[in-house]
Amino acid sequence: MAVEQKASHAIIFLLGPTAVGKTDFSFYLAEHLSASILNCDSIQMYKGLDIGSAKPDFLKNQKQFLFDEWDPPFVCTAGVFRKTALSILEKELPHRPVLAVGGSGFYVQALEKGMYDIKPVKPEIKNRIKEIQKKRGTGHLYDLLKFLDPEYAQQISSQDTYRIFRAISIILSEEKSLSLIRSSFQFKRLPWPYLKVGLYLKRDVLLKRVTERTEKMIKAGLLEEVQGLLDRGFLNWPVLKSVSYKESVLFLQNKISKEEWKMSIIYRTMRLAKKQLSWFKRDKDIRWYLSDSENWLKIQQDIKKHLSENKIKVIT
Repeated sequence: MAVEQKASHAIIFLLGPTAVGKTDFSFYLAEHLSASILNCDSIQMYKGLDIGSAKPDFLKNQKQFLFDEWDPPFVCTAGVFRKTALSILEKELPHRPVLAVGGSGFYVQALEKGMYDIKPVKPEIKNRIKEIQKKRGTGHLYDLLKFLDPEYAQQISSQDTYRIFRAISIILSEEKSLSLIRSSFQFKRLPWPYLKVGLYLKRDVLLKRVTERTEKMIKAGLLEEVQGLLDRGFLNWPVLKSVSYKESVLFLQNKISKEEWKMSIIYRTMRLAKKQLSWFKRDKDIRWYLSDSENWLKIQQDIKKHLSENKIKVIT
């Protein structure tokens, strides 16, 4: 569906799997394009999740949005994220480009294409699912999801309690699969010009970076950060099921050894990166580049060339 674009600067989506260097490159681009940064990472949005989310330090000279936006135990849905992000873009784009940076594909999709319209799930449906989960566990819920919607089940982790619960709730409420709801959705194109840039690394290089980042998190006080959240009563906060936090909770509960803790973080991070890359690779509009600082100038020039050729405002 064609949408009349507003005269403005562009949104530059900077996408790709975790640990490929999106943050460092976004800082470089922000300085050279006089752009602000809009966080599209679903974990870095929360206060108190700094070390385990690899949250970046803030740039002194650039505006950054949706970092440290919400306090636990609030859970930001994709719909809330989209509404908040659109409000920021409305205010920022008349003045400067915005770099929308992150690896959370569903949030990026929600921002770019909108959300499908579903009615609120009735409490009795939620209670029924909770009862099943209590009696038979998350594994059984995931098996149920595979039966109800095998396509969507393949896209999420068998341990992602929040998304499993949400998907089954919607399926039972709408009486159709989440995949079918998504496929029949007519997206609403953003009213501003935008382009999408993707960063990737070869697997061996990515593994080295993930390992180094994990060791850095541990030395920086990951366990102390997680223990602080547990002390505040957030054990059942769904966000603590995310990579590095879930493993740390298990270690603090003496359910895994110190070595298993570290290796589990690395393993799950690599699995997450693979899923994220698979998600983004389906989008044929993304321009892919090897994530190497030697490529930064070339990518910057390609972005400015694209904007100029399409008569979109460029700040030099």
